[in-house]
Amino acid sequence: MKKNILLFTLLSFAFLLASNKQVYGCSVAGTVTANKDSICFEDTVIVNTTGYNGTTFQWQSNDGSGWVNGIGSGSATDTYTVVAGVTKQFRVIVTATGCPADTSLGVAVTVGAIPVPSGVGASRCGYGPITLTGAGGAGGTLRWYAAATGGNSLGNGTSFTTNVGATTTFYLEDNTFSGGGGSSPLMITEVDVNDQASGGTGDDLEIQNVSTQPVDVTGWKVAVSDSYTDINIVNGIVQTLNGIMQPGDIISFTDAAGANYWGSNFLWTSGAPPGTGGWILILDNNNVLRDIVFLNWDAASIAGMSAVVNGVPITVGSLWTGNGVDMSTIGANQGIVLSGNIDNNSNIDFTTDNLTIGSTNPGMVLPYQGFGCSSPRIPVVATVNASTPVTLNASAAALCLGQSSNLSVSTSSSSYAFTWSPATGLSGTTGTSVTATPLVPTTYYVVGSDGTCGAIDSVFISVGPTSVAGSASISADTVCAGTSITLTLTGYTGNIQWQSNTGGGWVNETGPGATSASYQFSPLVD
Repeated sequence: MKKNILLFTLLSFAFLLASNKQVYGCSVAGTVTANKDSICFEDTVIVNTTGYNGTTFQWQSNDGSGWVNGIGSGSATDTYTVVAGVTKQFRVIVTATGCPADTSLGVAVTVGAIPVPSGVGASRCGYGPITLTGAGGAGGTLRWYAAATGGNSLGNGTSFTTNVGATTTFYLEDNTFSGGGGSSPLMITEVDVNDQASGGTGDDLEIQNVSTQPVDVTGWKVAVSDSYTDINIVNGIVQTLNGIMQPGDIISFTDAAGANYWGSNFLWTSGAPPGTGGWILILDNNNVLRDIVFLNWDAASIAGMSAVVNGVPITVGSLWTGNGVDMSTIGANQGIVLSGNIDNNSNIDFTTDNLTIGSTNPGMVLPYQGFGCSSPRIPVVATVNASTPVTLNASAAALCLGQSSNLSVSTSSSSYAFTWSPATGLSGTTGTSVTATPLVPTTYYVVGSDGTCGAIDSVFISVGPTSVAGSASISADTVCAGTSITLTLTGYTGNIQWQSNTGGGWVNETGPGATSASYQFSPLVD
């Protein structure tokens, strides 16, 4: 009996030891890393933990004032995407069921800070031009915006002139953006095989301005490969771009005859390597390789590439790492699409997704990072003081094609001179009255100004096609009283109103269908 008790005691002690090992060692926070250790204040950073054990996560950050829990999407998962805003450390607390939590070591993310610029507002009397000025704290490019965050810049530089009709707040930031920087503002964003954009008969490629600024792409070039088996063979057609691409603008090409036709075939397919390789690249106007994407080629072939495009030797360098993008996973109506917001220098930056030629990929976040840092924006106010108003009057606001409306302006100011716009369809652009004969629906404006004060008013003139009565037919021209007949109108343009005349004059019909192309009624008299 004593032996049994002793054995039971030993087993119980062993169980407690095993239990204690499980309780105090089962939660493992793992190793925390960040995708970037130095970012701009408005950029996102992705922190994640690997080698963990547990199912519950809580990310924390510390800007020097103590650890606080992260909030929002991803803050309770193993991967957390967040805008740091300022230099911070990040760590994660991981908990396994029935165990105490374990806390990881921290990882530091340095956030670059650009001093905010200074801005000087201005005021004017009524509608008209106004000039705002600013000076940068970092000596970068000043940008003017209509909103405190987001949106495209309205203009760049130390001064900004625009027309205002009411007190308006604009926003100014300093930025170190450079189109010639390490990141390419123009990237290859999609590659499709036999996609619906070309009727299912051709292959497509897409490039996009992923930066925050307009880019003059005049002289930039796009080239593609021309062999499944020799990575150095270049397609004889090289596209040379021209003009300004605004942020988010897209250019696409197809190898199916028609709009945006490349001029020859794209040699890529959705099959598995080898034998299906391809590539696309972009050279800037200085013949510098800015972006290149490989399809199916293996890492060794990519590293040894020695192609020549328009006399320019191509050196891949750090623009691509590892194997090319595997196209064997492409399904019906799918393509290889760029995702994320950082770069496209390896196959992990691309995914298989539904076709989006002509629009931003669902997995992309614009703008991409790597184009310099921006300062926080400051408000700059354009103040508009009251002026004597003007009123625009139109003799008709709805016209048929070819008709005219007389536009006139009234005001109590005797010193205003008047300017009308747009000039298209107007008999003149100055004076107190003009005649408008627009060919399409148009909003016309009149601006009154005495050189110091101004005022503006507008009117919308709709334009419809010229009315055409068409041809009417009847189901029967002789019927018994109370019997229904049907009137049908064809070849008409405009709204319909059926009328009848029993000898006392024409009157509008009011029954069901009296304003439609087919009207059924029961005549009582001839």
